Amino acid sequence: MGSTANLSGPTTALMDMTRELATPSPGMPPASPRSGASRSAAPRRLRLLRALHAQPHRYPRLRWVGQSVTFLVLYGAPLLGLARFDLWDGRHFAAGRPAGLVYGLGALFIGVFSFYIITFVLNAALGRIFCGFGCPIGQASRLGDDVEAALATGHERLAARARAAAFALALAAGIALWLVSPRVFVEGSARAVLVTLGGVAGLATLIYLHGRFWRWRFCQDYCPIGIYYSAVQTAHGFGIHFDAASGTCKDCGSCDLVCPVDLHPRDLSRPKEGLGGIAIDGFPEESHCLTCGECVRACENQYRKEGRELVPLRLSLHAVRRPQSEPPRPPPRTPVAR
Repeated sequence: MGSTANLSGPTTALMDMTRELATPSPGMPPASPRSGASRSAAPRRLRLLRALHAQPHRYPRLRWVGQSVTFLVLYGAPLLGLARFDLWDGRHFAAGRPAGLVYGLGALFIGVFSFYIITFVLNAALGRIFCGFGCPIGQASRLGDDVEAALATGHERLAARARAAAFALALAAGIALWLVSPRVFVEGSARAVLVTLGGVAGLATLIYLHGRFWRWRFCQDYCPIGIYYSAVQTAHGFGIHFDAASGTCKDCGSCDLVCPVDLHPRDLSRPKEGLGGIAIDGFPEESHCLTCGECVRACENQYRKEGRELVPLRLSLHAVRRPQSEPPRPPPRTPVAR
C-alpha cells in the first residue's frame, strides 16, 4: 500500500490541505453546529471545496443531469398546457386544454402535489436523492458555495457569480411560466411586460440572495419537504455508508467538514441536535442527510492515487459487507470542530 508521503501533484496538495483544514485549532472545544466555532469553520470548508473543485468528479456531472430533468418538468408542464393559472389574461390550462378559473387553479395544485408524490417515491427508494441531485434550491445554495469558494481576484469569482445569477434567472422564469403565459411579451401591454419582467427579476434576485447568504440553513431548518422526510424516513439501502471494519479511514475529518448540513457521515446513526427554525431535534442524522455525496467526494480524493478501488465512505445501495470472521473496528472517535 502506497504511502501518502510518496504522492505528488495536486493530490498531495489536496491531502495536505484537507488535513490542515479539518484539524481543530489547539485548545478549541468541540462545537455544536450552530455555535460561533461552527461559523468559524465555514472558511475552512470553502477552502476545502475550492481544492475539491480542482479535481474532476462524477457527482457534479450527475447533478447537472438531475437539474436538467427538474427544469424539463418545470418548463414542460406549463408550456404544454398541462397546468397554468394565468394571472395575466385569465386563459388558464389544465391537462392540455383551456380551463376556467377553478380548474386552472386545481391544475396548479395538482402539479405541486404531483411533485411531492414524485419526491416521496424517490425518498422511499433512494433516500433524499432529489435533495442532493435534483432540487433547484439546493443547487442555488451549491452555486453560492462556489461563489464563496472562488478566488476573490481575477475572473474566477466573476464567472461563479454569473453562473449563480444565470441559474437563479432560469429558475425564476420557469416558475413564472406556471403563472403567466409567455404570450404576454407579444400580446401584452407595456405595463404587463414590465410587471412580468419585474416579477421574474425580483424572484431571481431572491433566489440568488438565498444561495449567497441563507444557503443550507434553509435545507436544514426550514424546508418543509426536508423536515417532513427527516421525521418520516422510510427504510432503504441507498445512501452514505461508512466501512469501519476496513480500518482504512485516515481520520482526516474532511467528510465532516465538507457536509453542507453539519452531519457526521461516519456515524449517521447519532441523533441530530441543535437545529433551529421549524426543524425537529432528535431524529438520526441519516434522516437529515441530503445524499449529495460531497463527503464521498472528499474521501475519494484522499485515496485517489493509492490504488484502492474501495474507500471507507461510499454512496451506494448497500453497506460494504465483510466476512464474519473479521471483527469490526469502531469508527474514529476524533471529533471535528465545526
